Amino acid sequence: VAPFDIVVFDGEDAAVREAIERSSDKFKPNVLKVGRGDLAALDILRALREGHMIALQGDRSVDGRTATVDFLGHPAQFPVGAFVIAALAAAPLIATFGMQVGPFAYEFVAFEPERYTFDRSRSRDEQLQQWVQGYVRKLEGLVRKYPFQWFNFYDFWASPLERSAPQSIAPPSQPVRAVEGPFDKLRTGPR
Repeated sequence: VAPFDIVVFDGEDAAVREAIERSSDKFKPNVLKVGRGDLAALDILRALREGHMIALQGDRSVDGRTATVDFLGHPAQFPVGAFVIAALAAAPLIATFGMQVGPFAYEFVAFEPERYTFDRSRSRDEQLQQWVQGYVRKLEGLVRKYPFQWFNFYDFWASPLERSAPQSIAPPSQPVRAVEGPFDKLRTGPR
């Protein structure tokens, strides 16, 4: 059995290690701690080339590079790092998702492994955008089926500049109102 590594970023490793220690004794993955710079992908690439299986969150950027694709009818940026690493390592990429379907009940979905190879006759950015859009279509299908299982703690559809701008917080005397976005169309029931 190949070694299994979970990629965590600086500052997140303590919580992940604690969760692993509380988990089953039958399965103890390694923690592959990486920084957030350009060299982070090299640690992941090295582990893949040494035969490790890698778990990496698809919505987390390894190196800050993204592709803008259609998500729920609006342009959104998704990281390309997993696709670049899979192509460079000649390793299959398996999109997996987990959803809570009831109290202490979960559904896990794993799509067929896909292999990515850069075609020198096409631009890398064009290929990455196509690969990311394929992943996002899978994500969209699950988000539509389980609309309350996907969320972010920032305005997902904002540009990177808008996301990095300081956010104002309403004083307690003023009500805080929800901002309508494309995800709101998926909600069911009263608001």
